[in-house]
Amino acid sequence: MPVPAPELGSYNFVPETKENLDWADLITVDLSLFATPEGKKQLAQTLLKGVREDGFFYVKNFNISQERVNRQFSIGKQFYEKTPLDEKLKYVPEGLDNGAFNGYVPAGRRILDTTTGLRDRTEVYNIPKFDGFFPHHHPSLVQDHIEEIEEFAKVYPSPSHPDHESHSSARQSLHTEVLDPLHVLLAIALELPEDYLTNIHKYEQKSEVPF
Repeated sequence: MPVPAPELGSYNFVPETKENLDWADLITVDLSLFATPEGKKQLAQTLLKGVREDGFFYVKNFNISQERVNRQFSIGKQFYEKTPLDEKLKYVPEGLDNGAFNGYVPAGRRILDTTTGLRDRTEVYNIPKFDGFFPHHHPSLVQDHIEEIEEFAKVYPSPSHPDHESHSSARQSLHTEVLDPLHVLLAIALELPEDYLTNIHKYEQKSEVPF
């Protein structure tokens, strides 16, 4: 069941610029085409193009409501804007420079321009999978909404739960609705069995993949 949480306010997307600028189309993976073999083949090639040529892609028409997506954006926005930096820095992972990543990664770690000393302004908060293998302490704003974040991210209830197939939330998680279809498409693009990547990236299996 959805978990009640304090009001976060609405999330407003940045409006499209009205400036006359050069711009590039984003490669878009439209999961409304995923239901047919032909659609999967088409999407696999779209995904391959995005990975090989652009390095990123956009996904649309997955079975998660925009309201739920916006709610997660609102939680993130409140964390980044309302949590003081000294509080965030308490959650920097030990061994960050050696590849550890679960927790808060502060901005300014990379120098973008050696002449001016300009540093990046990208800050990230990584949450490990909710699989019991990686217990983690969170800042209060994240912890206050952790059950809601978990419900959005994971397969719920777990595949071993007797009501998994009939439970509506089991078909509405980021893992089942976005990542698993992408795993299938990538397997097709690599000429592997369709279930190859989904089988080795099941949510309940121990791994440090966030979802």
